[in-house]
Amino acid sequence: MTTYSFEPVEVPTLEEAQQRAAGSADPPPDPASAAPPELPELPAGPEITPPPPASAGPPERNAEGLEAERLAAHERGFEEGRRAEAERVRTLVGAVNAVLEELNAADARRRDEAQHRIAALATAIAGHLIEREVRTTPELVSDLVRRAVAEFPVTESLVVHLNPSDLALPSAGAGDAGRGSLTSGHSVRWTPDPALRSGGCLVEGVDRVVDARLGHILERIFRALTDA
Repeated sequence: MTTYSFEPVEVPTLEEAQQRAAGSADPPPDPASAAPPELPELPAGPEITPPPPASAGPPERNAEGLEAERLAAHERGFEEGRRAEAERVRTLVGAVNAVLEELNAADARRRDEAQHRIAALATAIAGHLIEREVRTTPELVSDLVRRAVAEFPVTESLVVHLNPSDLALPSAGAGDAGRGSLTSGHSVRWTPDPALRSGGCLVEGVDRVVDARLGHILERIFRALTDA
């Protein structure tokens, strides 16, 4: 049979237990005296050399450079402005010249038109004057016929066309015997032609015609006036 022996156990009081716990506890570490944690050693990288500081240069040299740039910019601006102004002037001069050429051309056209109108008026007046002179001076028709017939050889037979009123004039209507003085021995056949204007004649030969019609004469006068 087993026997148990119980020895008395001393139980400390609460205050004694607190004092024992305070005496056996380690004091808290001092942050100031604590050693820093060791960091792992990193591999060495390439050495970087900083660039040398930019040299500002002497203040006088910088001022000279700025002045030179300012002058160069001024010269460039002046040259560009001069070229632009020259181009504008050339454009204006071209426009003025174009207007002057157009005015000169219009003036020339007006002069030509006026010259043609004056020539036409002068020719019409000449035609009326010739017709009046023929009525008052019949010898004009006779002289015209004589000069037209003289353009042909004497041996050539001719046909003379006259306005009926001119053929009846005393100088041209005195019969074949009287007309012989106008033809200078030519063999002539006289033909009244109402299509001919009074004051002219048309003489036909074998191979050519002398056109002394008044309208043809007036046309030559008109051309002479307009070509002058």
